Amino acid sequence: MKLNEIGFYISPFSILLPIAALISVRKSLNTRRFQITSIFFIICLISEIFQIAFASIYKNNLIVLNIFAGIEFIFWCYFFFELLNFIFLRVLIIVLFIPVCLIWLHHVLYDTLWNLNSLFATCEASVVLLLSAFYLLILSKNSFKPLQEVPEFWFASAVLIYFTNSIITLGASWFIRETKQSELISAFNDNFFMFYFIFNILANIIYSKGFLCLSTKKI
Repeated sequence: MKLNEIGFYISPFSILLPIAALISVRKSLNTRRFQITSIFFIICLISEIFQIAFASIYKNNLIVLNIFAGIEFIFWCYFFFELLNFIFLRVLIIVLFIPVCLIWLHHVLYDTLWNLNSLFATCEASVVLLLSAFYLLILSKNSFKPLQEVPEFWFASAVLIYFTNSIITLGASWFIRETKQSELISAFNDNFFMFYFIFNILANIIYSKGFLCLSTKKI
């Protein structure tokens, strides 16, 4: 079994780490933001289960991934909308949110969900990456407590890592396929996605830390 095939099966199960963390701090989920965050991670777990099932049965799980991607984008826009309590930034989120959602809806309604919508994936990653960078910058200048004690710091950091990885993977995939060199394409398929799986696992570890911070956070 190749390394990317091993990663394909190990990476989805890393979602169990933040799920276990949120279960351990469930009594501390006293704010609407983190209650909704918990629901989102449960949806993530369901999505991973369906992706594995579809990949096993149909050899193609992109229909699940495409549907989940829209939910994921909506959630992270909501998450940072709540955090970025500045008129300009909230207007910016709305301005960016609407066209990207329209791209997703067009793909869902008029295109086949069995193919990756690389345009939406790139737009989603770019917008969420921008919002997480804005938040981390503002937090670093205005936090009255150590950043490692702020749950939102860990979530934003994980988002930054995950979606940076997504953009790099999408960009590398496009570039290599444009070269039309079979050796490069084969090497990419065999090895590069392993980096994606590693960073996905890392992001889930950091999400877990964010949930665990809630056990000591005074709300």
